[in-house]
Amino acid sequence: MTRGFSVSDPAEKRVFLPRPPCRFNPPKEVHSAKLMATGPFQTGKRTRVSGARAAGIRYEKKVHEEFVRRYSRYYINNVWFRYFDGGQARWCQPDGLLIDAKQGQIIIVEIKYQHTGDAWWQLHRLYLPVVRNFFGEEWVYRCVEVVRWYEATVYFPDSRLCEHVHLAPQLPITGVHICTP
Repeated sequence: MTRGFSVSDPAEKRVFLPRPPCRFNPPKEVHSAKLMATGPFQTGKRTRVSGARAAGIRYEKKVHEEFVRRYSRYYINNVWFRYFDGGQARWCQPDGLLIDAKQGQIIIVEIKYQHTGDAWWQLHRLYLPVVRNFFGEEWVYRCVEVVRWYEATVYFPDSRLCEHVHLAPQLPITGVHICTP
């Protein structure tokens, strides 16, 4: 099991979190967020990747195709947000958003080839504050990590396997959906 570290919450009980990803810099406070048509790094040049990274990219592409087929117009993949944190413009790109206006619900999707604590940090400490700032407090938000390989010994706080992404558990629990398209 990967060891995490603990933080105290207002109720003074210890909450154990996985270690944050290397060089992860979450926003301290999101002041405003804007949906963007393209991201900041659009150079037109493609770099060649191989090995595990290439497998992860191929897997993510297949999951997006499957979710577009399953959820059609309710699923948006790779959407860019520009947000301001302490007066500094920053960018993020959730892997997907499943938006159900009828239910008033937005599910934030992070796709990983294998289950990892990095997804918790991205979902809860980066994407959730940005998406919540953009859409507002009147929506119900849920977070789901979509994986090909699930390893139960990976430390991931308050998570629950969910058979379908649209049936993700309520926060603070994170849904983990195994998808093998």
